[in-house]
Amino acid sequence: RVAIARAKGTLGAAAEMARFGVRAAIIATGLQIASGFWLLFAVPRDVLIAFMREGAATMIPLTVGIVAGVALLIFLVLIRDPIAEKRFVRRAVELTAVAVLFMVITRHQLRALTLAPARADEAVQAAPQWGIIAAFAVTFLAAAGLTVYSLVRAVKDRAGDGEEAA
Repeated sequence: RVAIARAKGTLGAAAEMARFGVRAAIIATGLQIASGFWLLFAVPRDVLIAFMREGAATMIPLTVGIVAGVALLIFLVLIRDPIAEKRFVRRAVELTAVAVLFMVITRHQLRALTLAPARADEAVQAAPQWGIIAAFAVTFLAAAGLTVYSLVRAVKDRAGDGEEAA
């Protein structure tokens, strides 16, 4: 009975943390949507007109990003119990990835259009910085290795049936 009570207590704590995460995501997504529209309307008129004249190449990523962000907010609001409603949580994660991807594309396109007049006579040169690339690769591989190690340890160190968790 004690183990069952502890398990219910742990599950209740996990559910409360998950609900807190969803509430935080709702607030963050709402602020992102509001600031995104503010930034879109703050773009200089000539850049915005040039952006729209690019047609589907610029408007489709913008539209998909906005729709994904609004859909994400709707899915987050619909989640009442994140642990039981895994389908909604999965959709929210997918919509987050879609919204971020398409907003990154849109940001790149707006930046290119904004800087185009200043870069008209510029010759582009690529100079890779192999030292930084190597440092990133080593750090990334170390982090990936530690992640795999911690996941393996977490699976192996689980308390068995009838054992108390530390």
